[in-house]
Amino acid sequence: MNDMKIIPVFNQTFRTEVTEMSQVGEARRMAFEISAFIGLSETEAGTVSIIVSEIAKNLIKHAGCGEVLISPVQYRDEFWIDILGLDKGPGIAGMAQCMQDGYSTTGSPGTGLGAVKRLSTIFDIISAPAAGTAVLSRLIRKQEKVKQLPPLMDIGVVNVPINSEQVSGDGWAVAESSGRTVLMAADGLGHGVLASDAARAAEKVFREQSFLGPTELLEYIHNSIKHTRGAAVAIAEVTHAKNMLKYSGIGNITGILHTAEKSRNMVSMNGTAGGEARKMQEFAYPFAPAENSRQPLIIMHSDGIATISALDRYPGIENRHPALIAGIVYKDFRRGRDDAMVLVAKKRP
Repeated sequence: MNDMKIIPVFNQTFRTEVTEMSQVGEARRMAFEISAFIGLSETEAGTVSIIVSEIAKNLIKHAGCGEVLISPVQYRDEFWIDILGLDKGPGIAGMAQCMQDGYSTTGSPGTGLGAVKRLSTIFDIISAPAAGTAVLSRLIRKQEKVKQLPPLMDIGVVNVPINSEQVSGDGWAVAESSGRTVLMAADGLGHGVLASDAARAAEKVFREQSFLGPTELLEYIHNSIKHTRGAAVAIAEVTHAKNMLKYSGIGNITGILHTAEKSRNMVSMNGTAGGEARKMQEFAYPFAPAENSRQPLIIMHSDGIATISALDRYPGIENRHPALIAGIVYKDFRRGRDDAMVLVAKKRP
């Protein structure tokens, strides 16, 4: 019986560049429209708009330019918006001052990153000299229903289409049952609508069959999306009681198991789900916290992201929220010639 609790998603990140103050208003309007789309109240939508506006202003002040990413996500009966402000500027030297509630980039009262933090359900920020800054604000829509048990892992995702397209050909999904978390990353061949169709088909099969083991699920997806142009697909399954990670992939999805001590690429086989796939194989990796209790990270990304290196230039990045880490990976390693998707997951303490 499939008892998996599916985490459905809106599977797309909305992006706007901010290079001058006139674009702050554009980012704010986009935020309001997305908020209305996922059913936030007018008050909550206004809060999202304020957060986006202040983050955009800070990009101009501290870096001269940057980009704002807005990712609407649905989890069970809960909706949230992740707002990321990303830049490659000199970094923020006066972080303590910027985080004072009421400190303003424009001199007006009640704004500043301190106010963004106060307005957010979840807030995180990291900055490094010569590498830039990433700011995360997550606003969760308030629910009248009784809350379900929280997920076993925190997740964060960025899924941005190539500039020439309106939809992303990359996809992802997450599901949980008691003691087990399963993650999927997919990259439809090429980009545009047909690539998106392949990724959405893989997500649909995942939602229906996520109780299967990684290789069996990958084979099921492979056989079920042959009517599409095909996709690279990878499945990661964490069994929490055993501190074990099982991984099965086909094609050019990159899966990384990252700890404070080292990173290792998990093994995918050659081929295409829905196309030619000669062999599928499952690999097992230990998934236990380090002696310092730092939880390992799972990072899965499409080939719109280059080889990840030098994450250690952001001290303590392993302790940051997965959504902030996804933003850093996107910011520093996006190729720019394809859709770019990054999924990061970390076990809750």
